[in-house]
Amino acid sequence: MAVTDDEARFAYLAEGNARQARKRVAADVLVRDEAGRILLVNPTY
Repeated sequence: MAVTDDEARFAYLAEGNARQARKRVAADVLVRDEAGRILLVNPTY
């Protein structure tokens, strides 16, 4: 059975993803106080 281009591409991406470090948790949140200030966070992984 021949492997299609899509199957080959998926296998290539899956192999690359399996070798890379993963972020375990991520969230997008906008936090403001009564003065209208916004909390900015610069994550370091």
